[in-house]
Amino acid sequence: MSVVDVQKNLDVAQLTLVAELDAPVTTAWNLYANQQFVEKWWGPPRYPATFTNHDLTPGATVGYYMTGTDGEKYHGLWQVQEVTPEREIHFTDRFADSHGQVDAALPASDVVVAFEALDGNRSRITTVTTMSSREDLKEVLKMGAEEGTVQAMNQMDALLESAT
Repeated sequence: MSVVDVQKNLDVAQLTLVAELDAPVTTAWNLYANQQFVEKWWGPPRYPATFTNHDLTPGATVGYYMTGTDGEKYHGLWQVQEVTPEREIHFTDRFADSHGQVDAALPASDVVVAFEALDGNRSRITTVTTMSSREDLKEVLKMGAEEGTVQAMNQMDALLESAT
């Protein structure tokens, strides 16, 4: 299991997940930076992700969709704010329509993914997702964001094992 801690703080509208991996920080970074890797874990197990474009350059937009068991596609995009390789990615995660356009009816989230080297060639990924309000956080939690993200991130270990 990759995820070792989950914290919800309604007062500041944040969801924080911490994952630890038996891999160096360079490998943890590549789980996000390499499209072939991120597609293998970003969606929960029954909602695999396909990235239509993947560019972690500040100002770029990363487009993706997850396909449900019924074949329905759930689109999203990252509006990349800042990137420090092997240290941090900061992006706005948005829901999108089938044309890759922002769905303004659904809440956006500000996401900071931090990478940290641990002793013994291990690494930690801390993901802090901040919503604009307590109500927005409650809405995405009701949609299954916590469970889906935990399930998705827990696929990292198996991906790393199959890559070695």
